[in-house]
Amino acid sequence: MNDRVPAVRASLLRSMLAGLESLGGDGIKIRRALADTSLTAIECAGALVWLPVELHLELSHCMSKELGRDQFRRLVQDAMRRAYLESSGHRLVHMAMRMFGLDPGSLARFLPSIYGALFRACGEWTVERLGRSAEGDEAIATLVLDGLPAVCVGDEIWRDGLASCVFSLLVLADADGEVEVDAVGLEQGWVRFRMSWRSEDRVASGEPR
Repeated sequence: MNDRVPAVRASLLRSMLAGLESLGGDGIKIRRALADTSLTAIECAGALVWLPVELHLELSHCMSKELGRDQFRRLVQDAMRRAYLESSGHRLVHMAMRMFGLDPGSLARFLPSIYGALFRACGEWTVERLGRSAEGDEAIATLVLDGLPAVCVGDEIWRDGLASCVFSLLVLADADGEVEVDAVGLEQGWVRFRMSWRSEDRVASGEPR
């Protein structure tokens, strides 16, 4: 597959399918909702194979329709965690965490590595701002994914699932927080996320976008 064609690792899609096994009848309905060619492409591909990102959209839509937003996001979070742990990129992140004890804001610098292990030609991440809430009890990071293909940036369910990729920073840092889509530039091809977490540590501020 051409390097410029938006793609997703087969390991992520296979991990998402594996997560359906514990759902019983709901999982079976989702598998049946997928096109036969899509299901075959996912199950027959090696873990490191790049598959068209449209397969990720199709599977995400089937899961969200059957499970609802909250359960869909939880399953995607679990699937991304499993797929990322199988990649080579996680070793660098965990080595840095052991050495420096990074919090979610500091881990944000590794988001391109985390994302790049699972997606290709699907945009680039930047950290727009690090700061604190007005009350001072929450740390906040604003992250932007720019250069997204139209098929992705215009898909609300795909953007919602992508928030799970950002949420992985909280999971890696064992932090209590949340991630939400803050703004979308449909014509420009970008999505901005707001990640917040409980923190008593000082957070350095950056310049806003």
